[in-house]
Order: sequence, then C-alpha cells, then structure tokens
Amino acid sequence: MYHRMGKKSLSALFSVMTILVGGCQNSLPASANQPSQQSIAETMVAQQLIIKFRPNTLSCDVAGIAQLSSVTRVPLEFVRRMSGDACVIRQLADETNDFLRGKKLLSQQHSVEWVELDKKMKAL
Repeated sequence: MYHRMGKKSLSALFSVMTILVGGCQNSLPASANQPSQQSIAETMVAQQLIIKFRPNTLSCDVAGIAQLSSVTRVPLEFVRRMSGDACVIRQLADETNDFLRGKKLLSQQHSVEWVELDKKMKAL
C-alpha cells in the first residue's frame, strides 16, 4: 500500500484520520463526563442482615425484598434464602449511620419477626 500511494498521499490520509478521530473524541455528550450509576453505587457501603418474616406476609425472594425496600424506603438487595425460613439481605447506605436507621425501620414492620446483623458466630 505504501508503494502505491506515495509519501504525500499517505501523510494526507493520516492527517485526515487524525482530525476525524480527534473530532469524534471532542464531540462526546456532556453526560459522558459525568460519573455513571455504577461508580455512584460503588461509593455506597453495604452490610448483610438476616431477616425473618412472619408467616403469610412477605416472601424471601427478590420480589419480597423489593416490596420491603419500597415500603420502608431502605435500599435492600436479596442475597439468598437460609434454612428456618430466614433470608439474607444486603442493606445499602451512603454512610454508616444510615444502617442503624434502616435496621430500626425494618424491625418496626409488621411483616418482620426479627432482624439481626449477619456475622460469624463463635462457640462459647
């Protein structure tokens, strides 16, 4: 290809490509420079809770946890079911103080039998 085009033609083609690529990079929408939802979510902190629902209220699944999150306005994610009809959930917060408020709101719900922090237990 170099032999067919000659130095001047190849140089001109390279200049045009540089201008086009540079122009495309400068024409990105303003939203491209703003942080994405993922980077915002990464600034949140999380803790895992174990929650037990009263019989015939909420289910321990994605839909049940989404409903509880909507009612309490506490950001929650379903993690997994446990034996004994308990449920592991992830509570999200902007800061650590929000965990206490969120846990209190969850425990005040009629559908919730109990809530506790998911942590390793040691034998006595």
